[in-house]
Amino acid sequence: MLSALLISRSVFALSEIGDKTLLLALLLSARLQKLTPILVAIFLATLLKHGVSAVLGQWITTVLSPTLLFG
Repeated sequence: MLSALLISRSVFALSEIGDKTLLLALLLSARLQKLTPILVAIFLATLLKHGVSAVLGQWITTVLSPTLLFG
């Protein structure tokens, strides 16, 4: 139980290291002076990121569950 918690927290911490969405939005809006395309692109990228994360997380749990339970 503790190892599952540590693994999930570690993966979450590693995934958040590169998340600089707010800084990117500020930089692009200051540079390009067009807010709507920037917000739409960030929204779509966020949806894609969360979708891929959910699918990958589900796949990892189905692959690792038998290994951890029976290995």
